[in-house]
Amino acid sequence: MPRAFPARSGNKSGAQELSGQAPEGNCLMASADEYRRHASECVRLAQETQSPTDKALLLRMAETWLRLAQQAENRGQKTSR
Repeated sequence: MPRAFPARSGNKSGAQELSGQAPEGNCLMASADEYRRHASECVRLAQETQSPTDKALLLRMAETWLRLAQQAENRGQKTSR
């Protein structure tokens, strides 16, 4: 049976992995490029699926990833000033 969530790695708890927090409480943020890769994968999967419901969901997910990429870029611009 496939796992709903990936196996835990290292000493992180499942909640820490899902939240993106390191064990010592430091927040880990992905780069805008990583978010765009996720968006691209969602679009690719949407193009391959036959289900209109799945296609719509995947495209909404892609839009969300792209919004996160934009937020990450804006965050980076604020910290580099």
